[in-house]
Amino acid sequence: MPNGDENVDSELTSKQKSAIQAIARGCNLEDAALVAGVHARTLYRWQNNPAFVAELQRLQASNAQSHMVALTVELKRNRDVLVGARDDIDAPWHVRIRAAEALENSLLRWRQFAEFESRIAALEAMQA
Repeated sequence: MPNGDENVDSELTSKQKSAIQAIARGCNLEDAALVAGVHARTLYRWQNNPAFVAELQRLQASNAQSHMVALTVELKRNRDVLVGARDDIDAPWHVRIRAAEALENSLLRWRQFAEFESRIAALEAMQA
């Protein structure tokens, strides 16, 4: 069953798809136009095309999600290193203390972030 992405995809030319890929990888519009083989004015015009904008937003959201997954994995690895340093009885005391402080600071930042997200969600719910 079609999910709607196929219609958007079929509305875009190969040059538009190339430009979207370049922008999603972080190219500025002028560089993305070069990659796509079009003039920069053309790319600026494409930004008024709902299908172009929708596909760019979809790809950027997908990329952001992929980056979040990778960052989460790295964060867990970093946490494991800090826990290992904190719990290593053979490590110098200043290393163990610094690891404990880093873990505590990280936890406090995550707690603040979670509270901030909760407060934003409550405000958004009030606006709806």
